Amino acid sequence: MTRCGPVAASRCREEAARAGAGGHGCGHNLFGAGSLGAAIAIKEQIAAGKLKGTVIFFGTPAEEDVGGKIYMARDGLFDGVDAVLAGIRRTTRRRT
Repeated sequence: MTRCGPVAASRCREEAARAGAGGHGCGHNLFGAGSLGAAIAIKEQIAAGKLKGTVIFFGTPAEEDVGGKIYMARDGLFDGVDAVLAGIRRTTRRRT
C-alpha cells in the first residue's frame, strides 16, 4: 500500500449488515450503518482535500461465534492500518 498520510479503517460486523436478512438486529445493524457512514464521511473529507490519508472499510465476519477480526489480524488484513474506528451501541435499563 502506498501511503499518503495516515491509514484509518472503519469496520462493520457482517451479521449486522445481514440483520434484515436473517441476521440479528440487536443494535448491530446500527453499528454497521454508522461504521459505513463514518468511512464515507472520511472519504469525502479526503476527496475535498480537507484530510490526507486513506480510509478502508472492513466487514468482520463471524463475530458472534469465533471473533472473525482475530483471524483477519492474524492474516495481516490490518497491516499498515494506523487506527481502526469501531463502536457498539449499548443500552441500559433501569430497574425501578
